[in-house]
Order: sequence, then structure tokens, then C-alpha cells
Amino acid sequence: MTNDSDDAAESDVAEARAFFKAGNYDASLRAAERALARNPTGWFAFAALDVIGDVAYARSDYDKELGIAADLLARDPERIEGHLHRAFAYLQLQQLDLAEDVISKAMLRFPRSSTLAHLEARRLAACGQHREAVGWAETAVERAPTVAVYQATLASCLSEDGQKADAERVIADALALDPTDAYVNHLAALIAYDRNRFDTAMRFAEQTVILDPSNELARALAYRSNRFKHPMLRPYWVIYGFAARRPWTLIVLGWLTMVLLAPLQLSMPVAGVFVFYYTGCVVVMRVVEHASRRGQNRPPPRLQNY
Repeated sequence: MTNDSDDAAESDVAEARAFFKAGNYDASLRAAERALARNPTGWFAFAALDVIGDVAYARSDYDKELGIAADLLARDPERIEGHLHRAFAYLQLQQLDLAEDVISKAMLRFPRSSTLAHLEARRLAACGQHREAVGWAETAVERAPTVAVYQATLASCLSEDGQKADAERVIADALALDPTDAYVNHLAALIAYDRNRFDTAMRFAEQTVILDPSNELARALAYRSNRFKHPMLRPYWVIYGFAARRPWTLIVLGWLTMVLLAPLQLSMPVAGVFVFYYTGCVVVMRVVEHASRRGQNRPPPRLQNY
């Protein structure tokens, strides 16, 4: 039988979660703290601390989230929430060894958790192990096929592994599941950007900014997409795209061009133009790739599908 204090705490927790989902973190934090004050040792205190940890994560206050994780684990180590908060925080702090330790131990307790599979995919991707990351991202999708963020992470891992066409297909599935998710739109922009589809990248980046005005990386991505789609740069992207798919063919063609045009004494000017365009492609694309990697470091939303 519940008392009035428990009923009020339950209402506060529900309100805190609703405010958090709407992006109103100040109101969410106030409601969660009210619930914690009403029910400092019961179940609703645990739920309130979970929401406070979510707010800390959303605000990139990972040290505070680690403190919340320690409190949750002290209250009940058999529940998954404390393990997840700790793993999310370590990933964002780039403490990948600690994240690996937390995730691997949590997997022994919760072997069917889709969120842990998703976190392991993100950890492996951060370590540069993209093929292995794809496998864990696929596992997360298999366990929770209706979670758009899992689909988006799988698309990101496929893109990093060089499976560009598959990445586009999967990100389209993620957008079909939830076209209003800022993280999904952000990754859709990055994947389109990586394919030199700057109109599409700009559209998704602008949508990301609408959904999440604090996302400065998406704002910068929209600006760069608008700049790089200029017609004067199209030769760079055509040559670079061909070189990425068939680098040896491009090198052989370059040498053949020099040999065939040598009798006409035109080989050096043609080779000069060729080298100028190819070098320009590499330099500009390296800037794009660096920006893409920075953009993917933005935290995904907190997931309640444990």
C-alpha cells in the first residue's frame, strides 16, 4: 500500500522524464530532485537519480554522471541503470579501457541488453575496430529493431568500415523509424557528407539544428556542406571519388597520359593539371573526414531500452 509521499514522488518522476524527453532539462532536474526529497531511500529515489544522471549526460557533465552511477550501484548493483551511466560517461570521456571493463562485466549480468550491445559498438568504433563494431551494432538492432538510434549507430559503423551503400540504406531505415531524432539526423548528414552529397547533407544538418539548437557541430556541417557543393569544386569530388574506388587505375591512367602525350610535348602541362586536381581532392577530403569524425563524437540520446 502506497502513501501520499510515494504517490507524489511517482508523479514527480513521471514529470521529470516527460520534461527530459522534451529537452527541458532544468524542469526535469527540479522534478527529479523533488521526488528524491520525498522518497530518499525507496524505489522512486532510484528512478529520480536515474533521471538526474540523464540530465548530467545531456549537459556533458560526465563527472557528475559518474557520481550518480556510483550512488545507483551502491543502492542496487543488480539493476542495469548504474552500469549504463558509468559506461556512457567513460565513453564520452574517452576512457575506453574503463568503458570496456564496465561493459564487459555488465554483459555478464545482462547478456541480452540491447543498450550494452550498442555501447560496445560505439566503444569499438572509438578504438578504430570498425568491422567488430558493425557486428555489435547489428546485435543491438536485432535485439531492439524499432530503436532508431541503434540503426543510426549501425549505419555510422558501416560507413566507417567502408560499406557506404549499406550505410545509406540503414540510415534511411533509421529515419523511417524516427525522422525527428536529432542524433539520427546528425548521422544522416555525416553519411551524406561522406558520399559528397552536399545538398542532402545540408538538409539533414539543418534539420538537426532545428531539433537540437545546441548542436554546433551540425550547424558547422550545414555551413561546410553549403560551401563544398559549389560547382567549381565538382572536379575535385569526381576525381577523388574515382581515386577512392580505383586508385591504381587512376595512377596508371596518369602515366599513360604522360607517355602518349610525350611526342606532342604536352605531357608536363597535362600532368601538372592532373596533380593539381588530385592533390586538391585529397587535401579537401581530409578536411571533410576530420570534420566528420569530430561530428560523430557528439553523444547519442539517453536510451531507456535496456
